[in-house]
Amino acid sequence: MFPDMSDVLSGFGKTLQFSIISKTVVDYEVSETSADLDTFTGVAQPITPQQLRIKPEGQRSWKWWTLWTTKRLKVDDVIKDNTCRQYRIVEISDWSESGHFKYEMQEQAV
Repeated sequence: MFPDMSDVLSGFGKTLQFSIISKTVVDYEVSETSADLDTFTGVAQPITPQQLRIKPEGQRSWKWWTLWTTKRLKVDDVIKDNTCRQYRIVEISDWSESGHFKYEMQEQAV
């Protein structure tokens, strides 16, 4: 149905380096594991003012970002860039048919 856009994303995007912190439940306890620095192609952009207006009032002051990439992430994963900024994945739009994913992420204060 959708054309494969992964080549367009790789040409349009830039190389990003993130360390991915994933949560797993082990014996009824949440355990966080951090992977080594991972390099992948993507485009990160602030969300639009219209998207920000529909957020609940207390969340409008947060810094929200959209990430387009071919990298598969999970909701609640935390990614940390090489400047030590952290972003939590809060929403996934599956565009895997066209070769990429769209993530909504919230920048966290460190």
